[in-house]
Amino acid sequence: MSEPFENILLCPVGFEECIQLSSAVDDDSIVSLHWHHRLRAMAVSVANASHRGTRLLCDQRILAALDYDRAKGTEYIATIKAFLEHPGDATAASNELYVHRNTFFYRLRKAREMFSIPLDTGEDMLSARFTIEVALSMPDLLDRGLE
Repeated sequence: MSEPFENILLCPVGFEECIQLSSAVDDDSIVSLHWHHRLRAMAVSVANASHRGTRLLCDQRILAALDYDRAKGTEYIATIKAFLEHPGDATAASNELYVHRNTFFYRLRKAREMFSIPLDTGEDMLSARFTIEVALSMPDLLDRGLE
């Protein structure tokens, strides 16, 4: 569940990582690879910090889209998340959302236009994914603002 370590004395550190990871992962698998769930684990780690610090680390455009989705019942963040989880595979992304490919592309374009969310570089995508994972780990992040 953790990255390999060469010294047996590092076992307690790996064990602590596994405990933190298990609280971050919400799937039904018995064994989860730490690397596979690294963004969720980082998000949980950040979420344990203050809300003010966490919000400052997040992409404010993604938070605005999350707030909009919550207020209007839209699914822009789910669309962005599907885009990030299935890079270059619009069919898989649209199937995950149970929408037509054209609807997927329309939602993605609207989200990028409405919130000025760039998804063109790896850094843009990492920032968006990190913010989404943090927000999923701490649903009251939007409610509490910059306390």
